[in-house]
Parts: sequence; structure tokens; C-alpha cells
Amino acid sequence: MRHVVGLYERIGLPGCVGSVDCVHLVWDKCPVGYLSQCKGKEKHATLAFQAVVSHTKRILALSQFFAGATNDKAIARYDVAIKKVRGKSKAIASLEWGAFDEHGVEKRQTGGYFICDGGYHFWKQLIAPFKMQIAGSKMERWSSNMESARKDVECTFGILKKRFLFLKNPIEIHAPEKIEDAFMTCAALHNWLQDYDGWDDWEEGAGVMTE
Repeated sequence: MRHVVGLYERIGLPGCVGSVDCVHLVWDKCPVGYLSQCKGKEKHATLAFQAVVSHTKRILALSQFFAGATNDKAIARYDVAIKKVRGKSKAIASLEWGAFDEHGVEKRQTGGYFICDGGYHFWKQLIAPFKMQIAGSKMERWSSNMESARKDVECTFGILKKRFLFLKNPIEIHAPEKIEDAFMTCAALHNWLQDYDGWDDWEEGAGVMTE
């Protein structure tokens, strides 16, 4: 966890333990009886998965499948990773970090958090950028920095769909449990490739820190 938190601290987000968001996979073989539950804003049947990734695009957690019409807030209430960051994990709950206020005084904080978009709950463990801020203000600059960092999870979804075209195209598998198993396998292979290519070795000066 210190390895993950350390890089976020370097980019101005101390205490952050990951970036969270949901991805939708098109389910071509969705049974007719499930269409109303699986057809949401995408206008076609999907299965949703929530993922937590690090700044180096390593997948730290991946949820079970949810019907595509389920929104992010509902998924967050049942996801194990969210429960851990909200107090189920003693390691995250006891994480200590410091941030400076506008006067330059350091304030010590306890407990990690995820960065997310505005579609999640307003919990202190889920931090989203501010909206409608004055251009050039401190809030606007801080939000811009967080929004940039939060793109890691969306970039990871893009990498997965490029590496495994099975995820990009409509999935022709009937059982959602098998789709979940396949997605978990893709995530594991992605992490292994990240390790093999050295993209997670930022502390040794490799990977993202050398670009």
C-alpha cells in the first residue's frame, strides 16, 4: 500500500490509495428476461464491473459483475473494495498522511481514500473533483490535477480492451459468471504484463517516471 500511496503523494494527492470507476462490457447473449436490468445509458445490454487501479495502472481490485443498469452509487454499496476503504481494512484505516492548508501548516490525517468522478456517494473516502470552479482558483487547479490523475482508471480500461479484444467486442457468452471469470483472468494477465514491462517500478526510476 505504501508503494501505491507514495506515487500519489508525489503528484499532490497524499493519502490516496487508488482510483475507482466502473466499466461496462457489452453482453450480446443477455437473456430477454434480463434486458430491463442490463440495458442502461449505453442503450444495449451490458455487465458492469467496478475496478480500483493505481497510478501505474495496476489493477488493485475488481468487483463481481452487476447488471448494466445499476448505477455507480448502488455498486459502491456492495463492492468489497469500497467497504475496505470505509473501515473494514485496518491497514487503510490506520494510514497516516499529511496535507498543508492555505497557510502552509501541515495537518495530519488518518485513513486512505479513493479518487472518483462525481457519480459516487459524497463519502469522505470517495473524493471527486469540484465542479464549476473559478478559472485559475486554487480549487480549480486542485480539481484539474485530480481529474488528470483519475484518468488512470479509464486508461486502464482502454488498455485492457486493446490487449484483449474479447472485452471490446460484444461478448457472446450466455453465463455472466463465465464472463466475470474471463474478465478476472484478463485483469491478472494485465498485472503480470505490467510487472514484466516494469511499469510499476516507479521507486527504482523505471516505468512511468522515466517518460
